[in-house]
Amino acid sequence: MASPGSELHTFNWLKNKSAVGELLGFNFESCSQMSLYRISDLLFKHKESIEQKLFKNIEGLLFTESQGKGRGYCQSVYRNL
Repeated sequence: MASPGSELHTFNWLKNKSAVGELLGFNFESCSQMSLYRISDLLFKHKESIEQKLFKNIEGLLFTESQGKGRGYCQSVYRNL
């Protein structure tokens, strides 16, 4: 999903190959392609903020300062994923 290729590919992936709809309780069959395009444009507009918040949450879950590994270590691990 990190590099889906296109919005159309993502739309088909969501409808036919993923369990995202089941996990979220959403039927992607009822979602139009244009709706997905609008949503993806909105997500892309806020990409930096979303990535920063996700990284902060991941960092908090996986690593703590008490383990003796600071923020620089966490960033290098994240970049290598």
